[in-house]
Amino acid sequence: MKKLLASIFISFIFVSHNALAYFTESGEAKIVYPSGVEKTVPFSFSFEQESGENYFSAGKMRVAVDQLPEKYSMALILHKEKYIWVQELAKGYFDTFNLTLGKHQISLVKSPNNNLKGDYELKINNNKYKFENNTVQLIFKFTEKGIKSIKPTGAILDRSL
Repeated sequence: MKKLLASIFISFIFVSHNALAYFTESGEAKIVYPSGVEKTVPFSFSFEQESGENYFSAGKMRVAVDQLPEKYSMALILHKEKYIWVQELAKGYFDTFNLTLGKHQISLVKSPNNNLKGDYELKINNNKYKFENNTVQLIFKFTEKGIKSIKPTGAILDRSL
């Protein structure tokens, strides 16, 4: 009887631990196109189990995986120094966006500061960055609870903004 109870307890711990490993970071992006048209696009990250399979989702993309990916990269591509393109958010170029993902906030806005590449200011939570390259990668790192951190590459922290 003790062995049976121990087995049930161990199984419960294992199942509980696995159940805690799944998450959804819901969000949406508000995009402004050069024409002034605004569009809201749903965008979320999730790690879920369905029919015994694990799935990772980023926006509309969904893929079967063995385990939670360590990170995900989203490219912000500067076009002709005045427009931006993000594959996960739009089919074409746009001016600005504001993306909310759970408790995280990412925005890309035009700034009158002439020292900025493309006149863009990138804000991730409370940190401001400027483009160093024409492509900035946003690296999302995950834990079993959701997004752990968001770090840009190709951009530098701008303490003067």
